[in-house]
Amino acid sequence: YDLDGDGRAELACKTADGTVDGVGKVIGDSTKRWANAEGKIMDGPEFFTVFDGKTGAALATTDYIPSRYPTNGWGGVGGIGGNDDRGNRVDRFLACVAYLDGRLPSVVMCRGYYGRTVLAAWDWRGGKLTSRWVFDTKDGQNPYSGMGNHNLTAADVDGDGRDEIIYGAMAVDDNGTGLYTTRLRHGDALHVSDLDPSRPGLEVWGIHENEAPIPGYENGYGAALFDARTGKILWGTFEGKDVGRGVAADIDPTNPGAELWWSDSKGIFSTKGERVGDSPPSTNFVVWWDGDLSRELLDGNHVDKYQNGTTTRLLSAEGCTSNNGSKSTPALSADLLGDWREEVVFRTTDNQSLRMYTTTIPTPYRLPTLMHDPQYRLSIAAQNVGYNQPPHPSFFLGTGMKFPVKTSAKEKGRKE
Repeated sequence: YDLDGDGRAELACKTADGTVDGVGKVIGDSTKRWANAEGKIMDGPEFFTVFDGKTGAALATTDYIPSRYPTNGWGGVGGIGGNDDRGNRVDRFLACVAYLDGRLPSVVMCRGYYGRTVLAAWDWRGGKLTSRWVFDTKDGQNPYSGMGNHNLTAADVDGDGRDEIIYGAMAVDDNGTGLYTTRLRHGDALHVSDLDPSRPGLEVWGIHENEAPIPGYENGYGAALFDARTGKILWGTFEGKDVGRGVAADIDPTNPGAELWWSDSKGIFSTKGERVGDSPPSTNFVVWWDGDLSRELLDGNHVDKYQNGTTTRLLSAEGCTSNNGSKSTPALSADLLGDWREEVVFRTTDNQSLRMYTTTIPTPYRLPTLMHDPQYRLSIAAQNVGYNQPPHPSFFLGTGMKFPVKTSAKEKGRKE
């Protein structure tokens, strides 16, 4: 992402002893070997580095925030409520880019989501790497602990031009303070957009693991729709369940707004919680592929059109496969070519190549490229962490949507 507004992208990531940058310079001590007998790295320095996007040269390196210690201090109420000292809970990482000041993007590096949770915001400005803020729940008992997902979303939920971080069942404000927690705990899927255009603001469709009877968290919703600004739960279902999968998208043009479905939901539901149709055959991913405004199903290496409870195959990417096991997610899905429909990038089955597929179906609708919507563009940057989710814009895109669409980042004063 272009972090300093100079027109060229930087790359930022976690590094360690022996990392070699694009011009051959070693970061840290290349002679160190920190892996233990199990092949896990439980000791040694951890760094955060910003690289030049053109040359790969390391521009700045600093200590990673937070450190891993204590390695047994990262368990909590998330998931089954367990803890360990073998690298499971401590080495849970997420990252995103967010416009925390409303003008230039910051990098947010994250550690932990089953218990203790830390988000560290960094700025790259004028050739200097500085810490903007650190949000740290300190332990597993904080009400914001154990609320993180395998995914996250940066979105301006309160309309002030600055982004908040939707971290699963809780949110962090642009200034690094807790905004709210729903107490619905850790989950696997997350969708943030104007899912219900009949009500103001954005909504969050969260999929949660609530099967463990953790004291004080019994019978939480396994699937819930909540207000993205306040965290108020609008409706929920599957109490006390580990749902695992769930999608929010407008796939049925006969129902206003997005449709919601989840593992074993026995149908698709409106944003009001009413059953409005039969379940699609997949509950993993969606993509804008054909010429109408509704979204299509993306599962594994194929794209399907949902119509009245049945599906029609639109694409089979022969020789390609998906990621994340049964989650069946692509390497990337995004409006890369700029006509508002989305391209899909798959890896080949031999892991030797990446292939990009695009639609050949004409459309009568003219919309700005989705990359001009800040939330959508940031969702693309965050698609490389955890269980990647379909990117969503900050406005409702679907049958019955409002025209004209205004998506330019510059309209919010942001620098692109």
